[in-house]
Amino acid sequence: MEDPKRGQPDPKIPGGGSRPSTIVSRSELPALIARERIVKVLLMHDVQEKNVALQALGEADFGIVRVIAQEGAAANSEPALRYNAIAALAYGRSPDNLNLLLDLAQYGEDFYVRGHALLALGTTGLYLALGPVASHLGARERFEQIAARRAIRLVAQRSSVDGVRAHVMSLPNAKLRAAVDQVLASAGEVQRQESPQVTPSRKRPSESGR
Repeated sequence: MEDPKRGQPDPKIPGGGSRPSTIVSRSELPALIARERIVKVLLMHDVQEKNVALQALGEADFGIVRVIAQEGAAANSEPALRYNAIAALAYGRSPDNLNLLLDLAQYGEDFYVRGHALLALGTTGLYLALGPVASHLGARERFEQIAARRAIRLVAQRSSVDGVRAHVMSLPNAKLRAAVDQVLASAGEVQRQESPQVTPSRKRPSESGR
């Protein structure tokens, strides 16, 4: 059977079927330039240099970071870029940043997103993160559980173990209180094991007279 399209007249396209490429000045796209600058910061490999760059970001920059932190698979961006953006939100500590971290920790579309948001909440060192973080200690996915435990230890490191325990006492769920206390106890045990043991030197009796 003959293709019915062959009997149709060619469509009329104003200006022809092809056009030469047009070069647009990048100066007319400030948002694109700003995003590329932020992406370079988020993908830095040197930790110290990256920390300095993140601390220098302004609120307008964090607006772009928040956009990247919410971009899922449909955005066709690297997952590492998004996870780095989520981690960077802890540097701003603005209400918008913290609210987004809480939303991602609770309602992120997968356990990787939720886990990275939990770690970022722990990095803030804020007691207000303890309740939402502790609720993930019993998560189904192991990555999410580990992230929650690590986040609680981070809050304790940036504040104090006693402060964390005092704030955890306000949690209404007794199982969560016990779970957090277990995390803190295990963290203290690991720290004691990793601390160098100093023992006094002893001389043999034959050396005492030398």
